[in-house]
Amino acid sequence: MISSYEEAAAHWPNIAAATTRWAGHRVFSLDGPTPSFILLPTDPERGDVLVVGERSPELIESYLPEDVHFVMAEAREDHADDEVLRAAGFLPIGDWWWMACRTPVAHQAGQERVAPLTLSQEEIRDAQSRCNPDTHVQSDDPAYQWWGYEAPDGVIAGIVAVQDLPEHLVGGEAGISLSALGVDPAYRRQGIAAAMMATLTNYGLTRGAVVQCGVWKSNEPALRIYRRLGYREEHAIRGWRRM
Repeated sequence: MISSYEEAAAHWPNIAAATTRWAGHRVFSLDGPTPSFILLPTDPERGDVLVVGERSPELIESYLPEDVHFVMAEAREDHADDEVLRAAGFLPIGDWWWMACRTPVAHQAGQERVAPLTLSQEEIRDAQSRCNPDTHVQSDDPAYQWWGYEAPDGVIAGIVAVQDLPEHLVGGEAGISLSALGVDPAYRRQGIAAAMMATLTNYGLTRGAVVQCGVWKSNEPALRIYRRLGYREEHAIRGWRRM
């Protein structure tokens, strides 16, 4: 049945945490203990599909357009989506964890260098190009506030995008989500990511009950930091590309 972005976001925090990416999509759902949703772009050539919930195979078979090239689906233990997506010509390209923290984080070295950025969009784009060139988050997206780590030499050596999560979008659990975190390769292995995550986690917990973020399962260095700071895996998402 026809649904809405707001309804999907109230049940799935990874949807609420990417308002700009998903809010313009058409949404269909099927009932269940936790409702299942598929979000479809208005322009299949330029957008991604997201499908979540135990009835996702039915949604894929019913609604997945033939001209869509990329799908994000819940990485289910029963692999129920895999057969349907492979039959449609998709192959998996990687899994990522949706993680959350609900407890304050101990102080980390370098936190005093983390603060909201007051840079121009061009300067933020420059920092993105050095720290995290592959992020989907745009520097001019009004849904995000950019924070950064200023190294002793004055260079913005790390950046992260912060988005408020209103409680009506995430089942009553307000807070913030973190996206596009990255550290300039020239400044890595200096504790910068941990300093940014600790600062933003404690900041986020002043605004709500939870701080959330996504990270590729293959990114072991980041996972070690997040787990050490108290983040726990909530659910997994798998990326699929049509071959």
